[in-house]
Amino acid sequence: MIIKIKQPDSAELLAQTRASAYMTRIDFCIAMARAGVLTHADAVASARGAWPEAMATFLDYLDAEQRLDAQIEWAACDTVQRMHPFMLSLASWLGMSDEDVDAIFGVTL
Repeated sequence: MIIKIKQPDSAELLAQTRASAYMTRIDFCIAMARAGVLTHADAVASARGAWPEAMATFLDYLDAEQRLDAQIEWAACDTVQRMHPFMLSLASWLGMSDEDVDAIFGVTL
């Protein structure tokens, strides 16, 4: 008997890679500064847990509870996950494509 194992196609592999991609907050802030999304000052403050000034108006799109949750989560997090709902919303708000976000997180196929 021959058992055939289905290999994931490229779309499945990309989805799996994205789902497992994360980086430390420090590395994320460095990558965002190098991509020109954060200023040097914002990147340093953000690495310390402060909300980035360049993203302050993003909070205006959230209700009070979501704003509080986002700011506390950012201040306390050690890692940033590629597919976290907050990251997806922020990337959309910044006008970043999936490929832009993949580049930040080093996702390649």
